[in-house]
Amino acid sequence: MKTLIFVDLDGTLLDSNNKISQKNKEVITKAKNLGYTIILSTGKSYLNARPYYDELGLDSYLVTSHGQFIHDKDENIIYSSSISKKVWDTSFEKLKNSIKCFYLETTEGVYSNCSGCKFFSFISKKEIKEEQVNEIIGIYLSFDDEIEIDIDGIRALPWETGDKEFTYSLKPKGISKEAALKWIIEKEKFEYVIGFGNGRSDINALKIADLPFAMKNSHEAVLEEFNSLTEFDNDHDGVAIEIEKIIRKEQ
Repeated sequence: MKTLIFVDLDGTLLDSNNKISQKNKEVITKAKNLGYTIILSTGKSYLNARPYYDELGLDSYLVTSHGQFIHDKDENIIYSSSISKKVWDTSFEKLKNSIKCFYLETTEGVYSNCSGCKFFSFISKKEIKEEQVNEIIGIYLSFDDEIEIDIDGIRALPWETGDKEFTYSLKPKGISKEAALKWIIEKEKFEYVIGFGNGRSDINALKIADLPFAMKNSHEAVLEEFNSLTEFDNDHDGVAIEIEKIIRKEQ
């Protein structure tokens, strides 16, 4: 049976120090060698996610920026979607009085009103000036309080940063982890799908899995949706232990 295992990074495969444990590496390698296809599906940018992909020695697709990009093993972009400048102008005009910080991710770098913010290291792109903004591939807005964002054609995703401020990632509607994964599942004709995630943006992706695992350390909204939880959290090899159980049952 052709089986896909998709795994989120932050709070799922990565521990609290943003590292992949040795056990997770070993078990994922074992699963790959047994014929399982492993795909990383993350909100991280491609530049930030690719080192983890390479560290694991994967040779499948890589889903990044909440499904906005799909790359193949040779770093070719299989799918991408940009955001028009008009969408940014509209969102800024509607929210300018409450925005604490904004970040426009482009192909060249990030333009922001929060110079030198740690968000730049998270996205792994340099800071650029407003006049350098061309193709926008990500809009990130931070507020002091939770808000409702209602902009035509845009889906606002809560960003699971762990910071005190409320940060949202704005993506074109139709762009999501689950949409990207569905495209891959159909293209590659996977017969069985196993998924791991912990954040609110993982909920719909996990719903398309035949066997979904919410991490023990998941956001409360995720815990309310799923009964199948990992036995251990991301700091104690939660993903590896569940994959080991699956492998043992099938051998």
